[in-house]
Amino acid sequence: MNKYLIFRTDRIGDFLLTAILIKSIKQNDPNSFINIVASKNNYNYVKTFKEVDKVTLLNKGILNKLKLIILLKKDNYKAIIIHDAKKRSGFISLFLKSDLKIFSNTNSNISYFSDIQNILNRLNFNFDKNDLNTLNCRSYNKLKDLENNYILFHFDEKWIHAEYISNYINIEPTENELLYFLNLIINKTNKKLVVTTGLISPPILDKIFINKFNSKISFFKNLDFLEI
Repeated sequence: MNKYLIFRTDRIGDFLLTAILIKSIKQNDPNSFINIVASKNNYNYVKTFKEVDKVTLLNKGILNKLKLIILLKKDNYKAIIIHDAKKRSGFISLFLKSDLKIFSNTNSNISYFSDIQNILNRLNFNFDKNDLNTLNCRSYNKLKDLENNYILFHFDEKWIHAEYISNYINIEPTENELLYFLNLIINKTNKKLVVTTGLISPPILDKIFINKFNSKISFFKNLDFLEI
């Protein structure tokens, strides 16, 4: 079993890029064991990904970094990947044993996907476009009982003009425009539609769905980030 240590000690959105890398590693090395060093900001989110075998929390402070080094030194790694490009992650990696150490984003002129491909090349792994699909990699899913053949439409509260930055262009739909759009999706695709919202449920959706206007549409509101 080859062990891989990946540093992603920043935020949730940044980890989505690493999820692509993790999926690629698992595709090329099915028996791999992947340990992600995470921050408090993304720790719980990283834990919801099925292909992550272990999540290690990096806490702030010199003493906590020393404790983490002692903990991580217990293993020998096939590769250590500093995917967050943080100096603290690079510093910790200096004390760890591995066959290969890869520092991500060393060239600001390349794209994130090119960076991932370069990492895989260093590992002598192949990149497959299917690895870009990481939506099915999470084990946490409040909507797990739904049928597979549906379309997910997330209505962001930022689309409600009064609830966001007032000098931004108003893109808030009217009730009739939103009804037309939702019905159009169903008619064009012949699939069921799942509509979700965050912790703030827009009044326009509450007004529409209280009438249950279409049986092919399910409405899930007040979801936190993990549920979304």
